[in-house]
Amino acid sequence: MIRRSISVIIAVCFAAVLWGGSNAAQASDKQYIVNGQLVATAIPNPGDDIKTIEPYGSGMNQYIDPANGYSIRYPDHMAVDASLSAVRTVFSDEKTRIEVYYDNFSGTSTTADDYIQYGNKYVKASPRHNVTADYWTEVGGYSTHVTKWTRKPLARVPDDRPNYVCAEIVKNSREVYTVFIKSREPLANAGEIISSLRSVPKQGVARNYKDLTPSSTTFGEETKSFYRQYLGVNAPQRWGIFEPAAPQSMNRLFELENQFEHRFAVLLHYQMFDDHFPVYGLQNAYENGRYVELTLQTTYAGEVNALWQNSSRNLTMVYDILDGKYDDYFEDYALKLKEFGHPVLFRLNNEMNGDWCWYSAYYTGKDTELYKAMWRYVQSVFERNEVDNVIWVWNPHDRSLPDFKWNSYLMYYPGEDRKSTRLNSSHT
Repeated sequence: MIRRSISVIIAVCFAAVLWGGSNAAQASDKQYIVNGQLVATAIPNPGDDIKTIEPYGSGMNQYIDPANGYSIRYPDHMAVDASLSAVRTVFSDEKTRIEVYYDNFSGTSTTADDYIQYGNKYVKASPRHNVTADYWTEVGGYSTHVTKWTRKPLARVPDDRPNYVCAEIVKNSREVYTVFIKSREPLANAGEIISSLRSVPKQGVARNYKDLTPSSTTFGEETKSFYRQYLGVNAPQRWGIFEPAAPQSMNRLFELENQFEHRFAVLLHYQMFDDHFPVYGLQNAYENGRYVELTLQTTYAGEVNALWQNSSRNLTMVYDILDGKYDDYFEDYALKLKEFGHPVLFRLNNEMNGDWCWYSAYYTGKDTELYKAMWRYVQSVFERNEVDNVIWVWNPHDRSLPDFKWNSYLMYYPGEDRKSTRLNSSHT
């Protein structure tokens, strides 16, 4: 189990590219991004991933992305992030974030209509959303679905952006462009930005260049030693196991180990909001020479699978956490982990790119930034309480469901600007 996580880290790491609007937007001449590198001139080779930024006038720049087959205009003071070119491009300033996606469902059973209907289900169904517009129009000769909604600003999200506009521009039954805008205040020129999108001839290959950098989480000496021994680059392969009774009871685990003739070093344990903190289980594992991958899923037991069970409290759970409703819970949780004192692999809200998880962006208006904000908020509680025995495990599912670009596992990475120390991939 542990060794697999390291191999996946290697598999998905790319070179990072992120540049601000001060470079691109202020220039008087065209600029280019060639295979993730910002350059003044471009001599294309077959298969290159080339973006062009050129002044358009009236405070706007034109962004041309042949690899994804579109162009769009955006305010020329905004920073541009094309580090995940194969997934999306982001234009942003301190108030507004514009995300542009291109989905091609050719060769699958998904249609553009599926994408729009399924993707927007909980934009409309969430009690936290106030949908102010939902209509069809035309952009660049293509039928376009537009949704606008607002929600209450969240107390634990710095500079929250609770005003949304999303446009799905249908090129054909299999290809869709999406312009997703969120802002601190209603954006006056959202319609101008959306209506500027045009299809361009496809050329080159969109790729990802972002480096999913591990964090510099503070570890105590015992946890440093554990990290080197179990997760270091020279660590041998080890296996963990999920045995439902362990680590509270080890009897069945011992039977399995005798049967397999193998001793498992790491035990996986799941916990929900209404479960007691597993003090005895952690201690029992440690006294038996084992470590625990403690999985906290911020849901209520009996209502865990969002596709099988209805749950009004789980449906708004992400919003409730980010509005401070669970502050005391996480404070107490952090203090109990600190009191335990020994290394713990802490896996928070795994498989978030699956629509069976209540904390998936599927239930928060397609806004993956809220999952990341939740992760960062919980980590800030741990940091404030000086918890130094926790190794954070970020664990998406191996397939994103729904398999839409806005739901890509990469959209949930809590980031190099905060702390995410491990990358796993799991398969159910």
